Amino acid sequence: MVGKDLESTVGPYRSIIKSLLDKLLFLLGDNLVSIAVYGSVARRQMRKYSDIDLIVIANSLPASILNG
Repeated sequence: MVGKDLESTVGPYRSIIKSLLDKLLFLLGDNLVSIAVYGSVARRQMRKYSDIDLIVIANSLPASILNG
C-alpha cells in the first residue's frame, strides 16, 4: 500500500520513489515493513542534484541481497 505522503511528493521524485517501492515489494514481499523518505526531498527543499534519502525497514533480508 502506498502511503498518503507519497501522493504529496513533488516532481519527478514521486515516480522514482514509486519505482523503488515497486522493486522493494518485488524483492522483499511480505518482509517489507516500511519505507521512509527523509532529507531534502521529504522537506520539499530539494535542488537540481538532490539525492533521495530512503530508509527501508524489513523483517528479514534474503541472502542474495545481503551478499550483494
